[in-house]
Order: sequence, then C-alpha cells, then structure tokens
Amino acid sequence: MHENDTPAAEKTPPKTALIVMPARLRAARLRRRFQRAGFDIQHARDGDNALQLLKEHRPDVVVCPRRLPDLSGFDLHNTVRRRFSTEEVLFVLLDSRAPKRFVEKRATLALRSKAAPKEIVEVACSELEQLHEQQRSRAGGPKGDVALSGVFDELGLFDLAVLLAQGKKTGQLKVITDGQEAHMIFVDGVLILAEFGSYHAEDAVLKIFTAAEDNSDTEFILKRDIELSEANFDAFTIIRTPVKELLLKVAVSLDEHRKNASPSPEISRTEFLKEALANRKRVPPAGRVGASTRQPRGR
Repeated sequence: MHENDTPAAEKTPPKTALIVMPARLRAARLRRRFQRAGFDIQHARDGDNALQLLKEHRPDVVVCPRRLPDLSGFDLHNTVRRRFSTEEVLFVLLDSRAPKRFVEKRATLALRSKAAPKEIVEVACSELEQLHEQQRSRAGGPKGDVALSGVFDELGLFDLAVLLAQGKKTGQLKVITDGQEAHMIFVDGVLILAEFGSYHAEDAVLKIFTAAEDNSDTEFILKRDIELSEANFDAFTIIRTPVKELLLKVAVSLDEHRKNASPSPEISRTEFLKEALANRKRVPPAGRVGASTRQPRGR
C-alpha cells in the first residue's frame, strides 16, 4: 500500500486556514503555502467577509494584517476570541508592532507584516501542534473523552453549572484558574464532589467560583467519564446540600464578593460616578474639617 493510500477511516480531517488579506497576490502566495501543508483554505478580502465566513465555519488558524478596509486586525481578533476558545483557533496578526499585552495572549501570534509565506505557515503549524498537545495533556485522556472545553468568557462558570444541573448531566468538570486545578463531579445534574487545593465539598465549591470570578483567563474541561476512587466517598467530601440550594449560596457569595471588590469595568460608569460624587460630598476638604467649605468672594 502506498503512503497516500491510507484508508478513509484513518484519515484525519484537514485543518482550515482563514486568510484575511486585501492584497490578492499576497493572499495567493499564502494560499499555496497553506495548501502544501495540508490545509483547506478560506479567503476574505475584508473584515465583513471574514465575519460571514466565521459564522459558517470554525477555522483552525486565522491570518490577518493589522489594517483591513473596514476594521482592524485587533477588532477581528476580539470577535474570534468571543466566538471560539483559545483551544480551537490560532490567530496570527501580521504586525510586529503589536502591543505586549496582545502578543502575550494564548493562541495569538504577531509576526512581521512582510513575513514570508513560508515563515508564516511554519510558525502557524508549530504553534497549532503545541496547542493541541497542551489540550490533550490537560484533558488527561483521548479527545473523545472531552465533551466541552474552553475559556470562561461570555459563558461563566456559574452559567455552566446551572446548565449541567438543569440538563441533569453527568461528568467531571476540571477548572484551571491562576495555575491551580479544581475538580467538580456532577451525576445526573447533582453536584456530589468538589475539591480545590485543601478545600473539599461545599467549601471548595465557593472557593472555585470565587477564584474563577477573579481570573478572566480561567479555563475549563468537561469530561464525560468520571474518574473516582473509593477514597472520595466519605462523609467529609460528599456534598449533601441540594444543588439548587448550593447554587443559590454561590450566587449570594459572588454578589458579596463583587460588592467587596474594588470597582471594575463590570460596574457601569454611571453607578461608579454617582458613588464617587456621593463620597466626595460626604468628605470635607483637607484642613477644613468642621468648617464651612464656602469660599469668600474676592474683592
């Protein structure tokens, strides 16, 4: 059997590259290079066209310059991240002057705007392989074992827990926040076990949700299979609080946590401004405590 005569059942589906490039000649060169590397190709000449393609299909890699006719590469990057997790799509921005906070994001690369197509494809392939290897490592098993994975963004940990409870789902939820791993076990929608560092049961649940609230890069992996040892099942670790009551406690705890935290962008600017003005009215100017704050008119 020749090397190319692999049975269809053994072939892995080809990866897809979305090339967002107004310049036709450069787009054609990138297309050829990605095709040689085994990619299917989608091409968009502007941001609007790219957004339409993203609604219909999830690419494995997006290549985009900093400037497009209708929007910036940063805008397109933000849309990709809202729609897909970092585990799914690699974003390559052709702009070596991209700010550090942008380059440091996971699954995001910034290359020279005039980088050769060969360099772009080689770097993209290498980065994709690393991302897939990290995903397999965190999942702790074959990919077929993973039901859902990603980064909490529009869907938060609390939203996911409610969906698991209402859908009566069974599985093991691994939460990775600030370099630490936490685990929660659901059986038919009931949260029965939780551990986070030295915390167990209900205490662990509250700590997990609070940590995820404070870290916007919190990742999660939901596995269908449950890995349990007999040692897990003791009076100390099993959660006996009904799931609805437990989630209500979590909601109250998160509300209190947000109130005690410093003002964040999630607080509306109007509310923050009203609070700041109210505090300003209550505090007299320095050195004038107890005295009238009215200034004498100039003569």
